[in-house]
Amino acid sequence: MDFDSKRVIIEFYDYSLLGFLMIRMTNIKPLTDFLRNSKAHIQALQSSGEPEVLTVNGEAAIVVQDAKSYQALLELAEQARQDDRLFQALQDSKTGGLSKSASEVFSHFRKDV
Repeated sequence: MDFDSKRVIIEFYDYSLLGFLMIRMTNIKPLTDFLRNSKAHIQALQSSGEPEVLTVNGEAAIVVQDAKSYQALLELAEQARQDDRLFQALQDSKTGGLSKSASEVFSHFRKDV
């Protein structure tokens, strides 16, 4: 079977989460505004699901995000790590790297029992 493994890995991603990869210019706010109007900022973060960049003296200092969106971002990062492991395993099996036959794996378990 000949296929582009990189393409397969990319198709595992949930594209609905790709909005997290870009920060809108309208979501860059001064830290002082966040401190003065934190309740409004938190409501906006929760309703939009998009992060805000908070600035100090005009320079980006921190990024804030609601908990639900942050959890989704963590899950996306974990999926990317798992996809990378799968991609590496596919590459290893193609090149005869670290892969082992099923009989080798099961014989190892039989020795332990």
